[in-house]
Amino acid sequence: MTTSGSDPITKPQAAAFWRLFSAACRHNAVLPAQRDAYRHRLLRETLGVSHMSQIDRTEGFDRIMARLALEAGDDVAAAHYAVGSDRRRAALVADCATQVLQLAMADAPGADPLPYIAGILAQANLAPPRRIGADYWLDLPPRSIAALFQMLDTHRRRLLSRLAPHLPRTYVHGRRWQLSASPAYSDEGYSPPAFKTRLVVL
Repeated sequence: MTTSGSDPITKPQAAAFWRLFSAACRHNAVLPAQRDAYRHRLLRETLGVSHMSQIDRTEGFDRIMARLALEAGDDVAAAHYAVGSDRRRAALVADCATQVLQLAMADAPGADPLPYIAGILAQANLAPPRRIGADYWLDLPPRSIAALFQMLDTHRRRLLSRLAPHLPRTYVHGRRWQLSASPAYSDEGYSPPAFKTRLVVL
């Protein structure tokens, strides 16, 4: 099982791990015969695991990479990976919120999307006391951001189920939605004022 129960690291992540691990070995003059023991010690001390297959691709990966960067003397990389989890959560919320807003607008054209998001926040008791900027929800603490993502994703699934029940509801980062209108035809032929709409993936 991985460190957080999620998917193991990807091939590009594994390649990044080995590059930074090699840099750490050079920085600390670790001999080739000592590298396995060194790697196992870092995994155990940082994540409490003994093998790379147990590293998850989100928080676990960021934590071990931050540790490797410190071992390699690379403060810039260490700072990058240290904030990785919070940055990723915020990015997921922003992306899922965008999808929810697009679906909500498709469900009720002309509706103001911001009150919709505010309603979700209020329902989850997550609304911050001050609302500064259109994406004020990204200022919430990490645990609240994770809860907000779950709430947003639930609303996204419900909207998608209502608008396009034939489409899969699995969350895909970066997916965008739009209503597409096309002329409607009847037995009598083309009727100019009549249009049918359907939800399409951009």
